Amino acid sequence: MTMVDSRMIYSCRLSADASVLVAKYPRRSLIQRIGKVDRFIARRLAADNGESGLLSDYLRILPAHTESLGGSAPQVANQLLDLIAVALWKAGGSDDVPHVGSSRAILARQLRAAIERNLSDHTVTAESIAKRAGISLRYANAILSEDNTSVGRLLQARRLEHCRRALADPLKVHRSISQIAYSFGFTDMTHFGRRFRQAFGLLPSDFRKLQREGSRADS
Repeated sequence: MTMVDSRMIYSCRLSADASVLVAKYPRRSLIQRIGKVDRFIARRLAADNGESGLLSDYLRILPAHTESLGGSAPQVANQLLDLIAVALWKAGGSDDVPHVGSSRAILARQLRAAIERNLSDHTVTAESIAKRAGISLRYANAILSEDNTSVGRLLQARRLEHCRRALADPLKVHRSISQIAYSFGFTDMTHFGRRFRQAFGLLPSDFRKLQREGSRADS
C-alpha cells in the first residue's frame, strides 16, 4: 500500500494478475488527521501486522460490501480514513495517536495551544501559527470563524488578556507597562495602548492606576 498525490505525476509497475483498489479522499480530510501529508507520499506500508495489517484486512473485505452499504457509507468512509491515518502515522515512526475522528474541534484546540505557546514571540505571525498546526491560514481562519474570530484576532486578544492580568497583578507592580507589553509580543507601545483601550475601555496606564486604587481601598 502507498499514498499518491493526485496533483503529481507518478508511475507504478504491477504484475499481470494484480488488482488495484483506490481510496480517494479530499486532501484536507487527511491533513486534518495527520497534518502535513507530503512526508507520507510514496511511503510503503507493509501489509503484515499492526496498524498497516489491520488496514490491509479492512481494504481486502471492503469491495464485497460497498454496494450494500446504503446510508452508512459516510461513516464507513470516515472509519477507513481513520485507519489510513493511523497506519501512515505509525509508518512515519510515531507512537502517538493521530487526530482521528471529528477533527475541527481538535484543530481549533491545536491552534489555540500554538497561540498560547508563542505569545512572547515577536516574530510569530498568523500564518506561522497555522503552519505549526499543519494547515493553511485560510483553513485555520475557517475553523476559528465558528467562534467568530481568526488566528490574527485571537493571537492579539490573548496577548492583550495576558497583559491585562499582568497589569492587575500586585506582584508585578515593579514591571513597567512597556516591559509587560513587550513580554507578550507587543513592540509598538502606541499600537498596544490603542488596542488595549479598544479591548478594555481604558489606556494601560489608567487601568493599572485604577487597579492600584482598588487594592488600597480594600486594604
